Amino acid sequence: RIMDWGVFHVEPGFVEHWRNGRICIANRNLLLKAKNLDRTQIAAWDMELCRESEQVDRARSAYFGAFSTHLVTVLKEIAPSIDISLHYFRGWDEARELSAVLAQNLETDRRYGVTQAGPHRADIRIRIGKLNAADVLSRGQQKLLVSAMKMAQAVMLTESGLRSCVFLVDDLPAELDEANRAIVCRYLARLETQVFITCVDEKSLNQCWNDGHPVNKFHVEHGKISA
Repeated sequence: RIMDWGVFHVEPGFVEHWRNGRICIANRNLLLKAKNLDRTQIAAWDMELCRESEQVDRARSAYFGAFSTHLVTVLKEIAPSIDISLHYFRGWDEARELSAVLAQNLETDRRYGVTQAGPHRADIRIRIGKLNAADVLSRGQQKLLVSAMKMAQAVMLTESGLRSCVFLVDDLPAELDEANRAIVCRYLARLETQVFITCVDEKSLNQCWNDGHPVNKFHVEHGKISA
C-alpha cells in the first residue's frame, strides 16, 4: 500500500494497470474455485494478468529506487541507530516470468482457491542484517521507521512539484519517548506542511516543536471541538 500510494502520484497510468490486474486476479480466483476448471478461461486471464503485472511491476520498481534513497536519508536524521536494508519483492520469483510461475502453480492455486503469485503479493522487505526488522526492532523503533517511510514519501512528492502533503498523526506519543516525539515533530516542521496530531495528554507534545513554529491546540469532548 505504501508503494502504490507513492506510484499513484507520480505515474498517471499506474492506477489503470493496477485495477486491471486486480480484476484479472479476482476472475482467476473465481475460476479456481469452480468445480470443473475451465483451462481455456484460465489461460486467457493469465495472459491479461501477465500483461498488466509487467506494467505494475515496472512502475513500482522505478519508484522504489528513489524511495529507498530518500528513506535512508530521513532515517539518518530521525533514527540513526536503525541500520536497515530494503528489498522490493515483486510478488513472484525474480528469475522467472509470471506466466511460467502461474502455470507451475496452477494445481496448488486450485487447491487453495486463490492465486499464490502476482503483483498482489508484492512487498517491501526490510531487514537488519539477515533478520526481519519486525523481529528485531522495538515497537517504538518500528513506529519511527514507519514514520520515516511516510515522511520520505512526502519529501518525494514535494520535490516532484505536484503538491505537498497534509499529515494526520493519531496518538503520536504512544510508544515514543519525549526525545523521539520531538525528533519526529521537528522533522515534520521542516517539511513546511500542515500537520494534525492527536494525543490524550496535551503535555506530552508541549516540548515537541521549535520556538516560533505556529501551533494551534484544540480540545475534543463529547464530539465538540473548541480552541
